[in-house]
Amino acid sequence: MKLRILHIIFTLSLILVTACEKDFDIDIKESEKQMVINGLFNQSAPIQMSITESFSPYVETVNIRDLTRSEVALFENGFLIENLTYFKQPDEEYGKYYSTSIPKQDNNYRIEITDPVYGRVTANSAVPSHVIISDSKCNWTSWGEDTLEVIRFNFEFVIEDLPEENFYYMSIGCPLLKPNEITGAYEVFGYQYAEIYTADIARPLLYLKNGWLFDDNIFNGTDYTISGTATMYTYPCCTYSDEVIVDKSELFVFLENLSTEAYEFHSSYAQRLKIQDDFYAEPGSVYSNINNGIGIFGGVNLTETQIPIVY
Repeated sequence: MKLRILHIIFTLSLILVTACEKDFDIDIKESEKQMVINGLFNQSAPIQMSITESFSPYVETVNIRDLTRSEVALFENGFLIENLTYFKQPDEEYGKYYSTSIPKQDNNYRIEITDPVYGRVTANSAVPSHVIISDSKCNWTSWGEDTLEVIRFNFEFVIEDLPEENFYYMSIGCPLLKPNEITGAYEVFGYQYAEIYTADIARPLLYLKNGWLFDDNIFNGTDYTISGTATMYTYPCCTYSDEVIVDKSELFVFLENLSTEAYEFHSSYAQRLKIQDDFYAEPGSVYSNINNGIGIFGGVNLTETQIPIVY
């Protein structure tokens, strides 16, 4: 999560500069820096966000400056509901601003941030409607390249799409388990995300967690079946302790119905990730809906479904 946030902050900071073939030193003055907001939120938890200062992408050592003196007011449908509180965990390099309010479906939210250095910053978004996943099933399948390290599943489920235009971010994975330090019982602490192949999604964008970004243009307002394969490593793909295992008894589908703001941010960020290793690619900007700043304040409605795997 820390690396993902750093990557996002770095990408947003690129908005402030343009590329040039000639080598030169860039000195961004204090007055040219901007406030960076990282505030994606959904209906399952209170709103929280990081507020940092932008930095030049040309510096050798990146030091994220945490803005701790900002006043953050949260509005729901035009009415002030609370002021967010800043808190930094002991093991974190920078803190976040926390609310106690859990966002509600179809409600509009607005933040007004006042900072002694950067002035007044605002942004708006809403939580989209909840989308139901039904008729789900999954089974293990043997395939030609199957090894002791790779496993593949066939999956199928139905998205009960709503009449309005919807934007989705879908990822699929199996739980990662590790023993509780006190009880010794294995508990879920994350997910091993699978590579997804499906012919049922038109023009998808590959994104973080091996996920797909897509819209509902070809099935708007209908019950639409998505089927395909999910391929993943049998053992944890990251550097974990030897006690961590992958629970291959169930597959989880995570489907986020994105607000327009969240979709524009994710899709522009996905395009940047797509060309990040192409030296000759024309640089593109990452979407921002922050007035007098950069970053994202966007609502999401998360649907999570658990599918037992049949062997």
